[in-house]
Amino acid sequence: MARKKHAKTPEQRLREALVPREEQPYAVPDNWCWVRLGACINKSTDKQTVCTSDDCYIGLENMESGKGVISYGDASALKSEKAVFHPGQVLYGRLRPYLDKHDVAEVEGVCSTDILVYDVNPCSDARYIDYLMSTRRFVRHASSCAKGVNLPRVSPADVERFPIPLPPLAEQKRIVERVEGLFVKLDKAEFELQQAIEGSVGLRDSILYDAFNTASEEDWNIVAVSQIVDSLKYGTSEKSSYEYEGMAVLRIPNIGDEGIDFADMKHLSHRDVKKDDLLHENDILMIRSNGSRDLVGRCGIVPRLADKYTYASFLIRIRPSDDVYPAYLWRFLQSPQAREQLFNRAKSSSGIHNINSKEIGQIRMPLPPLDTQKTIVKRLGASLAREGAVVQIMRETLKCIQNIRAEVLAKALQGKLGTNNEGDSHAREELLSMFEAIING
Repeated sequence: MARKKHAKTPEQRLREALVPREEQPYAVPDNWCWVRLGACINKSTDKQTVCTSDDCYIGLENMESGKGVISYGDASALKSEKAVFHPGQVLYGRLRPYLDKHDVAEVEGVCSTDILVYDVNPCSDARYIDYLMSTRRFVRHASSCAKGVNLPRVSPADVERFPIPLPPLAEQKRIVERVEGLFVKLDKAEFELQQAIEGSVGLRDSILYDAFNTASEEDWNIVAVSQIVDSLKYGTSEKSSYEYEGMAVLRIPNIGDEGIDFADMKHLSHRDVKKDDLLHENDILMIRSNGSRDLVGRCGIVPRLADKYTYASFLIRIRPSDDVYPAYLWRFLQSPQAREQLFNRAKSSSGIHNINSKEIGQIRMPLPPLDTQKTIVKRLGASLAREGAVVQIMRETLKCIQNIRAEVLAKALQGKLGTNNEGDSHAREELLSMFEAIING
């Protein structure tokens, strides 16, 4: 006869929740303790099959990395079963956990099943848990546990076994209040910097517009791009990976406004690439397909290369002929005049924006003599370099603000914000009382 299982005592539950000393990442104040995240949250299993336009919907597309919920969708067109959430519950995006998508729900509604819905136990504050999920340590943990090549997901079990520093509940609330107060100031500085950067983008467009508007007024030929290029060729659709060691592949993230970034490279599984698929100095790489309309048409010019490179399928290689100075063509393709023509020809389907080689070839542009092209490029380079230097400083400052946020959270979770009160009850005692209340009903 099978032995009857006995319910665990509060003390047993507490021992299971606590993190052994040898696994604790760092020291915390005496009235804190290290516990598994699962001791503070419970995964909700509430589901809803039929949804209407009255239901508020949150998908991963409605959450921004590091920012939480930024919008709500319409649930009326949803077919499959969805998770139900209520105000105060923690929402965590388990798909591609490196994207750091989570928030505390402010309304009730339904969400994608790739968003885990958690109730927060009485010993914990939901906003404190949300801040914990923003830490680099948690993001690294979730990302390292994710399974799946194309759609990596982290399991609830792996989320819940993460070790967290747990202060008394009163201290959690003080930490949240202090962190939010500091973040409000950082938010203001970040917003002002973003506004300044956006303004500089407008100035950059104005510089480019004036240069080519003046060119259009001269008695120069107006030509189609197809007349001054040797080829317009799509990139490889072969799989590339950080783990492979074959031919390096340039992708969408490598294409910047002022050139090509070789820092973040994936590779093919082999180096045997057709000669016509290799990149040459002065080739122009343009983004031809993307979910963001603003990214379609972004292009970079290939510098002198010390190694061999190929390029991915969402890019198109434009190889200038001898009739045009390559940098002149590149700068024109960045101009508002070229981008207006490009957007007028681009197609959109299911949220993806596309431009094909034929449509790029139809873009029309002024073509002065080669010496004049070089002079225009030189003047543009000087003007854009001055503006670019200012923008670079602002972008580096933005990164500093992001680092300050991370440092504030790190100090907060070490008990170093000056808010801890040793007179509070011990977090371990609060946990034990919670387990006793659960068992006693």
